[in-house]
Amino acid sequence: MLADVMQIPELLADLAVKDIKVWVEGDRLRCNAPAGALTAESSNQLRERKGEIIAFLNMATA
Repeated sequence: MLADVMQIPELLADLAVKDIKVWVEGDRLRCNAPAGALTAESSNQLRERKGEIIAFLNMATA
């Protein structure tokens, strides 16, 4: 359901709380996380929403 999908700012805030850092390097989405912090669910969300996240971060830094 669409209502279950987190907005990009909420997703990034949720990752930040877990000390997971996400940034854009060229056309790649990069992340750095403490051991065990990046769950399969978080990893899947990053993979599935990569384009949206990159666009959001590029807008935020423009």
